Amino acid sequence: MSEEISGAEVLAEMKRTRGSVHPIHVYLAEHDPAYLKAYDTFASAALFGSHRETPALPVRYRELIACALLAFRGASAAGIVRHLARARADGATNAEIMEAFESAALEGGGPVLAVGIEALILLDEQGG
Repeated sequence: MSEEISGAEVLAEMKRTRGSVHPIHVYLAEHDPAYLKAYDTFASAALFGSHRETPALPVRYRELIACALLAFRGASAAGIVRHLARARADGATNAEIMEAFESAALEGGGPVLAVGIEALILLDEQGG
């Protein structure tokens, strides 16, 4: 028999690790906590390098990569802000954030830069 997974416990751990949770995480915690736990394990490895003793890429760079990809995929600035906030909390400067989007604009086009800078403006407005 498999161990019962508490959605509330998964959410609490995610909030501790990430600083916040998204409404889709809350929904999954209520309706499929086992999937949320599996997803969080994968996401923590990808975003935080939790599967390595000493990750080669700091969290801020992992988050900036995620931001550039989200902008390329058409995510809204509001959806990117959470990742920018974590990048900044890990020491990313405005110059690093802008350069990440500027670099992504070469291959992704002007909309990547526009959405990225819009997200940076939102972050600054939120005091992040």
